[in-house]
Amino acid sequence: MESRTENIITFNTYLQILKRRRLSFIVIFFPALLISLLPLLLRQPNYMAEGKLLFHKTNITSSLTGVGTEINKLESVSQDQTNPLNTEAEVIRSIPIAQKAINKLNLKDDKGELIKLQAFLKKLTVKNIDGTDILLVSYQDTNPEIATEVVNKLMDAYLEYNISAQRNQTTAARKFLEKQMPNAELTVLKAEADITKFKENYKSVSLPEEASKAVENIADLQKKFSEAQSRIADVDAQSKEIREQLGMNSRQAMIKTSLSQISGVQDILKEIQQLESQLTLRRTVVQDTHPQILDLEDKLKSLNELLQQRIKKVTGTNKLKLNQNYELGELQQQLSAKLIELESTRLGLESQSAALSNLQSSYKQRLSYLPRLEQQQHQLERKAKVAQSTYLLLQQKLEESRLAENQNLVNASILSEAQVPQQPISSPFMLVSASLLAILATLVAIFILEATDKSIKTVDETKSCWD
Repeated sequence: MESRTENIITFNTYLQILKRRRLSFIVIFFPALLISLLPLLLRQPNYMAEGKLLFHKTNITSSLTGVGTEINKLESVSQDQTNPLNTEAEVIRSIPIAQKAINKLNLKDDKGELIKLQAFLKKLTVKNIDGTDILLVSYQDTNPEIATEVVNKLMDAYLEYNISAQRNQTTAARKFLEKQMPNAELTVLKAEADITKFKENYKSVSLPEEASKAVENIADLQKKFSEAQSRIADVDAQSKEIREQLGMNSRQAMIKTSLSQISGVQDILKEIQQLESQLTLRRTVVQDTHPQILDLEDKLKSLNELLQQRIKKVTGTNKLKLNQNYELGELQQQLSAKLIELESTRLGLESQSAALSNLQSSYKQRLSYLPRLEQQQHQLERKAKVAQSTYLLLQQKLEESRLAENQNLVNASILSEAQVPQQPISSPFMLVSASLLAILATLVAIFILEATDKSIKTVDETKSCWD
C-alpha cells in the first residue's frame, strides 16, 4: 500500500514538472525535432520500382504439346515441402543474374565505379506475395528511371538464365539418349535373333498351338495303331485257318504256287515221273547193274539236278524235298493266293503299326519337352519385349528432347513490368524515430533544468523547509 502511494506521488511529481515546464517543453521540442529531421530532409529521395513474375507449376507450352512436361517442373526437392518460389527468389538474387544486370546497365556508385554486389543486393528485394504464385521484384535508387531499368533487366536476365539452363539440360539429355540408342537397338536385334534361332533350332512357331496339336495327333495315332492291331489279329486268324487247310505255311504255299505256274519246272517233273516209271519197269526185267538201268539213273540224276537249279532260281534255296508234289489244284491255288495276300497284308499292317508307334513315341517325346521349351521361349520373349519397350521409350524421349530443345521451356512470365515511380518512398519509421528522439531530448533538458533550479515551487516544498 505504501509502495503504491509512493508511485502515485512520483507520477504526480513528474506531471507537475511537465505542467510547470510546458513552455520550456515547446521551446526545446521543436528545435530538437527539426535537428533530428535535418538528415532526412537533406538526403536525396529514394524511388522504388516494382515488377511482378508469375510462375506456373508446369510450362504452358509443354502442357499443350505434351512435350517436356517433366522439364522445368516447379516443385521443391526438399523433404520439408518448402515453397519453391523462395528458391526462385534466391536464384534472382544470385551472383550471375545480379552481376549480369549490373554489367548491362553499367550501374555506378558515388565514386563512379561499378556498384558492388553487396550494395546492389541491399537495394534489391525479391519476395513471394502471400497466397499467390507471384514474385515481387523491387529495387530502390535515387534515380527512378535506373530503379525501373534494374527491375526490368533483372527479370529479363532471370528468364534468359532459366531458358538457357533448361536448354542446357535438354541438350545434355538429348546427347545422352543419342548415345544410348545404338546399344538399345542392338539389344533389340539380338533379342529378336535369339527368338528366331530358338524357333529354328527347335522347329517351333507357336508352342501352345503345337502342344495342342501334338495331343490331338497322339490321340489320332493311338486310334490308328489300335485299328492296325485289330486288323493284324484278324489277318492272323484267317492265315491260320488257311495254313491248316493247306498243311503248309505261307512261304511254302508261295513257292509251290510259283513252281506250279512255271512250265519249265512242270515239264521236268513230268520227265522225271516218266523216267521213274521206266526205271521201275526195267528193274523188274533186268538187274540194277544193267546198262539200261544205269542209263536211266543217269538221266534221272541229270533231270533232278536241272530241277534243283530251276527251283533254286525261283525260290533261292535248294533245300526243298524232291519227292513233293509241286502241282496244285485250283482250290489249293486259290487258298495259296489268299494266304500270300493275307501275309502281305499282315506285313504291311505290321510295318504301319511300327511306323505309327514310332511316330507316337516321337510326338510324346516332343510333348514332354514342350513345357521346358515354352519356358525358354517365354524368357526370350520377355527379354525381347523389355528391350523393345526400352528402345521405344528412348526413341520417344529422344524426340521429346529434340523438340524441347527448340522450345522456350520456362515456367515463369513477366506479369507486369516495372513502371517509373512518380513519388519517392516515404519513411514513417524515420519520422517516428526523429520524433521520439526529439521528445527524449526535450525531457532530458527539462529534468536538467528542474534539477538546477533551487527555488521553492510548491506548498509541500515550503512545508518541508519549515520542518
